[in-house]
Amino acid sequence: MTASIATDWSTRRHLRHWATSSAGGYVIEVRPSILRESDGPMLVVGLQQIHGQQIHLPRRTLDLPDRARLERRYEQFRQAAG
Repeated sequence: MTASIATDWSTRRHLRHWATSSAGGYVIEVRPSILRESDGPMLVVGLQQIHGQQIHLPRRTLDLPDRARLERRYEQFRQAAG
């Protein structure tokens, strides 16, 4: 498996676990069920500790995330998270 395919798979898999919203100041929200899990240090460091962290945005306007797409993705996350 190439690095880009592995990265794409990993990204898609993790998108079910966390999301961010531009309305909330680009703060990461981890799915509540993930926050309640106790499965060792990788879960804590890899997902639980990013909850509530603010994403630092690029300086160039051209590089900013598409707010409409981000909001659609956040809404999908919220629905899946229950």
